[in-house]
Amino acid sequence: MRPDLATDKRRMLLISRLSTVLIGLSALLLALYIQRIIELLLLSYTMYAAGVFVPVVLGLYWSQGNAAGAVAAIVGGSLATRSQDS
Repeated sequence: MRPDLATDKRRMLLISRLSTVLIGLSALLLALYIQRIIELLLLSYTMYAAGVFVPVVLGLYWSQGNAAGAVAAIVGGSLATRSQDS
């Protein structure tokens, strides 16, 4: 992510631990919220497809695309799909 964090091991350890806790809590909440496995599979596939479609298509046909735009499209597509689903 940021090369300057590699030198500060304590800060990198703290960020890693916080990320692990946040991902674990979000997985727990998702598991408690969704009762059937097919709903979870459908949700994850839809979020993946919506998030990856725009960067792939624009990456193939638009020469001015960059990494920041691709990440923004992935996050935006996933969040838009999640907001439409609920």
